[in-house]
Amino acid sequence: MWNMQLLVWIRLPWLHYVHNIETSYTRTNFGGLLGSKGAVSVRFEIGQTSICFVNSHLTAHLQHVNERIRDYDDIIETQTFKNSTNILDHDYIYWLGDLNFRINNLDKKTIEDHITSNEYDQLLANDQLKKSMNEGLIFLGFKEGPINFPPTYKFDVNSDKYDTGSKQRKPAYTDRILYYTSSYSSDDDVNKSFNVLPMEYRAKMDSIFQRSDHRPVIANFRSIVYAHFIPRIKFAIQPIVAGDINISYYVDNGAYKPSSWDWIALVDAKARTISDYVAYKYAPAGLSLSFNGRTRHITNIKLPEQLIGSTVFLVYWSYFSEFPLAISETFKVYEKSIQKVAVSDDGWSDSGSCSTVNLSDSDS
Repeated sequence: MWNMQLLVWIRLPWLHYVHNIETSYTRTNFGGLLGSKGAVSVRFEIGQTSICFVNSHLTAHLQHVNERIRDYDDIIETQTFKNSTNILDHDYIYWLGDLNFRINNLDKKTIEDHITSNEYDQLLANDQLKKSMNEGLIFLGFKEGPINFPPTYKFDVNSDKYDTGSKQRKPAYTDRILYYTSSYSSDDDVNKSFNVLPMEYRAKMDSIFQRSDHRPVIANFRSIVYAHFIPRIKFAIQPIVAGDINISYYVDNGAYKPSSWDWIALVDAKARTISDYVAYKYAPAGLSLSFNGRTRHITNIKLPEQLIGSTVFLVYWSYFSEFPLAISETFKVYEKSIQKVAVSDDGWSDSGSCSTVNLSDSDS
């Protein structure tokens, strides 16, 4: 496929909860020879909750409803993952994209009259996707937020007018965002229930988007995520003097075996990504002590002088994972020696939250 992307952003405090990340894709329409139709997906788990995002571009044109349904079936059948059978085997699924379903039974002028009068329910009563879902032909079990916005296709480029060209295509709700929640738990040890609350579903009709014949659709959801777990690695930071950070981190021996290529990065809190580190050290360097099924490792990182007065944090990177295994709380680098250092606990808690480090300089 030529131009299909799916980007997933995750807030920094949640990163070390994320694991089992996989991607997949499906080419449709003549085995993908056209290059513009198909789907890409990203799946991962946050703690004990599995999530899958799918972006798809289905077959175009008013009369090709069956082809769009066939595209959907192909995507479901061909996309498989190591940690779950397919797309439908997730606690949450968010499916978005140009699904290309059109409006039946109404001519272009009638549709535009309903748009002018904000009578969107009249359009949705003839929407191919709604009809196909109600008949159980596609997206079985999926839901969609209330549509209170005009069709997002097809516009004249650099204009807010619907198609005035020779083809006179009818306005349609081609761009959609659907969601799915699992009705059961795959974890026998945890009684889990899943729920999605649509918070927002709207189209962006601003002039800045007039370079396309589509208008983008955005949605916000509130979902229950079961992220309660015992972390494999925890930080307990004790900066003692400016220029050095003494680091204690704890490894759950039963959950993770560190590699000699694991490393700890020091990141400025103002950095754009956690990959923009300013200093690092390979994790196994230093002392280690084992007790109660955990190993305490002690090491240090030399602080660059330009970080004095800055707020920073530490990231534990595993050689075996694309995502960090642990992220510390942020702390400030002081120019003077640290007189008071209080660590809330031994760096380990069942809640999955990082231990708190309170710092004050010698003038406090």
